[in-house]
Amino acid sequence: DSNGDGISDVSVLQIGTGITIALKGIDVVDGFGFQGGGIYNAGSLTVSNCSLTDNTATADGGAIFNYPGSAAVITNSIFSNNSALPSAANFSGGAIMNFGTLSVTDSEFIDNHAENNGGAIVNASGPTSGQNRIFSGNTIPGKGGAINAALLAVARSHGGHVGAPDVHAVQADDT
Repeated sequence: DSNGDGISDVSVLQIGTGITIALKGIDVVDGFGFQGGGIYNAGSLTVSNCSLTDNTATADGGAIFNYPGSAAVITNSIFSNNSALPSAANFSGGAIMNFGTLSVTDSEFIDNHAENNGGAIVNASGPTSGQNRIFSGNTIPGKGGAINAALLAVARSHGGHVGAPDVHAVQADDT
């Protein structure tokens, strides 16, 4: 709460360029920000055994916004009920918006929502990898109910729900 009015209006955590942060076993809840309602990452972020819940971004990355040149490694974590509101850039990512390097392993994405693309994850430009990810109940009106990606490596991931009948759970662009 940036002005003391009791209304959440800032990211829970903002990580600057050149900063390294490791989060273990914590809850990131009720964040609200422009990019990355829960976490805005411009550095190096490790998230392990965490829960990111009920975070909202007014643009992109409801739970995490991973800035260009940054890195995020996520393991054994749960992303639930995060949302990204309409973005002028036409991205979104209900749980994660990635422009850096992203690895997600043994994690769940449940009931996240984006107004543009990627109910759970949008990977706009950086390499994204991971395995053993579960996607359930993630929704969008645009592309990629679970994932919308330019570059993507997926192994042993399950599920996905879309908000429109002609959109696939995983949508990869030719960019």
